[in-house]
Amino acid sequence: MSPVSRNLLLFFLLFSFLTVKAGGPDLRKRVQLLVREPSTPKQDSLLQLAIDEAQKTGRDDYRMRLYHLWSFMKVQQSDYARGIAYAKTAVDIGFSSPQLKNDVSFRDALVQLVLAYGYMGKADSSWYWIDYAIPLCRDRDPFNHSLLLSLSGVRESERGRMRESGNCFDQAIALAKKTPNPHDDVMALFNKAELLLSQGDWGGALSVATSFQDRLDDPALGSVPEDPVVRMPFMFRNAKHSLYRTLAMAYFNLSDIDDACYYQSKIVDAYKARENYRYLPYVWCDLAEMETFRSPVDKVKHIYDSCRQLIKDYAGSNEIPFHSFYYTGGWLAEKEGRYGEAVELYTRASEQPASQISISVPAILRVYATTGNYVAADSLIRHVNSSAKAKDAFFRILFFKEQAALLEKRGQHAPARDRWLDYYRLRDSLHNAARYYMVLEVERKFYTKEKEKELNTAIAGQEGQKRLLQQRRRTIILLLAGAALLTGLCFLLYRFYRARKIQAQLLAKKNQQVETLVRELHHRVKNNLQVVSSLMALQVSRLDDDNARKALEEGRSRVDAMALIHQKLYMDEELAAVDMQVYLQTLTTMLAGSYGYANENVSINVALNQPLLDVDQAMPLGLMINELLSNAFKHSFPVTADPHVQLSLTEENDRLILRIADNGPGVADVAVLEKSNSFGFKLIRLLTMQLNGTMQIAVANGLIFTIEMERPA
Repeated sequence: MSPVSRNLLLFFLLFSFLTVKAGGPDLRKRVQLLVREPSTPKQDSLLQLAIDEAQKTGRDDYRMRLYHLWSFMKVQQSDYARGIAYAKTAVDIGFSSPQLKNDVSFRDALVQLVLAYGYMGKADSSWYWIDYAIPLCRDRDPFNHSLLLSLSGVRESERGRMRESGNCFDQAIALAKKTPNPHDDVMALFNKAELLLSQGDWGGALSVATSFQDRLDDPALGSVPEDPVVRMPFMFRNAKHSLYRTLAMAYFNLSDIDDACYYQSKIVDAYKARENYRYLPYVWCDLAEMETFRSPVDKVKHIYDSCRQLIKDYAGSNEIPFHSFYYTGGWLAEKEGRYGEAVELYTRASEQPASQISISVPAILRVYATTGNYVAADSLIRHVNSSAKAKDAFFRILFFKEQAALLEKRGQHAPARDRWLDYYRLRDSLHNAARYYMVLEVERKFYTKEKEKELNTAIAGQEGQKRLLQQRRRTIILLLAGAALLTGLCFLLYRFYRARKIQAQLLAKKNQQVETLVRELHHRVKNNLQVVSSLMALQVSRLDDDNARKALEEGRSRVDAMALIHQKLYMDEELAAVDMQVYLQTLTTMLAGSYGYANENVSINVALNQPLLDVDQAMPLGLMINELLSNAFKHSFPVTADPHVQLSLTEENDRLILRIADNGPGVADVAVLEKSNSFGFKLIRLLTMQLNGTMQIAVANGLIFTIEMERPA
C-alpha cells in the first residue's frame, strides 16, 4: 500500500470514528489532537489515552475501533508485529460480546487482521482468518465479503490455481456492484488489475484498467464515505489516481515510456492542483523515474531537486524510503560520474518493497560496465540468472541491453550480438502488445467522444431555447413598463452584460475543449503511425529478400519522420506549428542512431526569423531531410574515413534555404543524379514542387543539395 493511500485510510478511520454520535467530549478531543499530531510517539500516547477513556466509559465498541486504527498506523509505519497485536486485540474485544460480534466494526477488524498477517508474510495465519471471516460476511456484508474474495484470489494465484483465482476476483467484482458506493466497484476491479501487474501480465492489467475508465465521471467517486456502517473504514485511494497509476505502470512495463509519463503526469497535476505537497514527492519521483528513460538530465534533476525540497519542508527529512526516489538519485549520480554513490543508491532502491520489478539491477550492471568492475558484473549476472526476476519481460529487456553493452566493452562481440538480438526481439514484442491495447483504448475514446458530442448538441439546443424565452420575457416587460423606461433599460443592459459574460465563458470552455481534441487527434495519429512502423519492423524481420527488407526499412523511416511531427505537435504548446530546431535535432539523432552513427557525425544550423514552421511545410521538409540524410548515411559514410554531414535551414528575403552537404566522394555526373528514377529522388522532386521550390545539386568535397522555397506569410 502506498503512503498516499495509507494516509487517506488513516484520515477516514479518524473521521469515521468522530462521526459516531455517542462518546465523551474528552475522548473526542484526544482523537482530534491525534489527527493533527505528526509525531509517532505522541500519536501512540494520544491513542492510549483515548482507549483508556473509552474503557472508563464502558465503550467497548470505541476500544475495538481504536485498536483497529492503531493497527493501521503500525502497518503504515512498517511495524507489522505491533500491527498484528493491535488487530488481534480488536478482534478479541469483538469476541467478548455477542452484540459486538454482529457489528460491522468487528468484521472490519477481522479483515484488518488478515491484511496485517499478509504484510508480515504469515500466509498461513492470513488464510486461516480469511476462511473464518468469509461465512460471517456472506449475505450481509457485501463489501467485506468482496475484499476477502479478492484476497482469496491472491491466495489461489500463489498456489498456481489461476482458474480458481479468476473466479474469486469475478465474484468479488459482482459483490462490489451490490453495494451503494461506486468506490467498491472500482476497488474490486483495481485489485484484479494490481494482481495482474504483480504477475507481469501488463497487457491484461491494461485491459482491466481501461474497462473501468468510463466510471471516473461518477460524481460519487469524488466524495469520501462518512458512515462506517455503510462502508468499512478501508478508504480506497482516489479512484482516478489509481486508474492513472495502473495505466502508467502497465505502459511503463510494456516499454511505452511516452504514454506512461502521460498518465503519471495526470496524477502529478492533480496533486499540485489540490496543493497536496506532503505526498506530491511520491508520485513526482515516480514520474522522474520514468523520465530517466527519455528526458535530458536537466529535466530529471529539476524534478528530483523539487521533490527533495518538498520532503524537507513537509516531512522534516532529507529522503523518503521510496524506490523511485533512490533510483532517480542514483541515475543523476551516475550521469555526473559519481559511480560509487550511484551503486549505493541503486542498491537501496532495489531493497525497497515495490509491486513492480526493480529496474535498479540493470542500472547497477551498467555502472559496473562503465567503471570496468567486471568481477562484480559477472557476480550480478549469475545472481540475476538464478532469480525469479529474470522471468519478467521488461526486466529482461533492460538487463539484456546492459549485458550486451558489457559484452561489447569486453570485446566479446559474438555473445554481445546474440544478446542484442534477444533485446530487440523482446522489445519489439512488448511494443506490439502496447500498440494493440492502445488501439483498443483509442477506439473506446472515439466512441465516448461521439456520445459526448451528441450530448453537447442537445445541451446547446436547450440553452438556445432558454435564451429565446429570456428575450421574449424582456420584450413583454418593456411593453408593460413604459413608464419606467430608464429602469427597464438599465435592467436590459445588465442582463445583456450577463449573457455576454456567460457566452464568453462558454466560448472559452469550447476553445479549451477544441484544443484538447486537437492534441488528442495528434496523439492518436502519432500512435497509429507508430503502430504502422512497428508492423513494418515486424515484417522486415520475416523477409529474406534484401531489396524488400531495404524498401520496408526506408518506408518505416519515412513513417517515423511523420510520426515525430505529430508527437511534437501534441506535446508542445503550439498545436499547428513545429519548432524546427528541436524537430531536426530529434530527427537527425534518430536517423544517425538507426544507421549506427553518433550525433557528432551530423551538425545542424537553424537560423530562422521565426523558428516555428506550419505543419503543412514542416512535414514535406522533414520527409526531404529524411531522404537526403538517409542517402548520405547509406552511400557516402561507408566509404569515407571521417564521415560528416552538415544540415542548415536558413531564411533570406522571405525564402527558406535548406542545404545538406556531406564529405563523401560525391558523384561523377550530377546530371545523372538529377534524373535518377529512384523512389527517394522522385519523392524529393515531388515535395520540392509541392513547396514551390527549386533544387540544385553540386559536388564540392562531397555532395551538396540546396533547396530553396517560399515561406508562407
